[in-house]
Formats: sequence, structure tokens, C-alpha cells
Amino acid sequence: MERSKVSDLDIFSKPDKVKKEVIDSGHVTKSFRLTNEQARLLKEYTERIQPGHLMITEADIIRYMILHFDVEAARKDFFIK
Repeated sequence: MERSKVSDLDIFSKPDKVKKEVIDSGHVTKSFRLTNEQARLLKEYTERIQPGHLMITEADIIRYMILHFDVEAARKDFFIK
């Protein structure tokens, strides 16, 4: 009986269908870490601005912040003192 290598078995790969759907969706998943305090503040902010009849997620808030980020103000207020 011939032995096979684990790499030949390819037991940990996902089907091509899943990979294609992720590429074709136009979205990219990003992961990042927040401190406990930052996560608490983000959650509080999300709950504070959320109207009662809409569901606003923390991801929606982050997307909004990215789209409306003011580079010049950040340079002036945070980076160049």
C-alpha cells in the first residue's frame, strides 16, 4: 500500500465555489483588535445614535467613519503637534 502525504490529501481546503463567491462579492473582510474600552465606547455610541426603528451595527458606524475621515484634521489634531 502506498502512503500519501497530508498535503496530497488536501483535507483543509475549501471548495472553489466558496472562494469564487468571496472574490466576486466585491467585499473584503478585515479583522482588527480594539481595547475593551474602545469596544465599549463603540457599542455605546452605536446604541446612542441608533433610531428606534432602524438597526445600525457597529460595522455600519466603522464604515461611515472610514468614508468621512478627514485626513487634514487628523494630521493637525493628532499627528503633528
